[in-house]
Amino acid sequence: QNHAALFSPIGKTSGNRDPYKDREAKRRKDTQSIVCRDCYAPPGKLHIVIHTTKDGPAVHSIREGSSLEGHLFPEDLIVALNDIDTRSFPAEEVIKMLSAKADSERKITVLHFEDNGQ
Repeated sequence: QNHAALFSPIGKTSGNRDPYKDREAKRRKDTQSIVCRDCYAPPGKLHIVIHTTKDGPAVHSIREGSSLEGHLFPEDLIVALNDIDTRSFPAEEVIKMLSAKADSERKITVLHFEDNGQ
């Protein structure tokens, strides 16, 4: 008896599709919308933490008392600073850019993922 036909390789399913990923993509599509938003940061320290993700630099956290509290949110993707595309930048580069312009207002463009409540 050939038992090899009873098992598929790890990570493979029939048709080479991962039903879990398909289900997750559909769930996200059904329950989230993406909003592109410009936030204007005043001069000075922003008191935010930025990290690098596979999708680009993102807000990790906003410290209590930050002037951006209520304007930026964890996991917002930072897609531009002062109209400079930052999608391929590591977090460290975005932090340097923000610090270099700390004496003036900075325009931060983010993609924000909103829950549709479903």
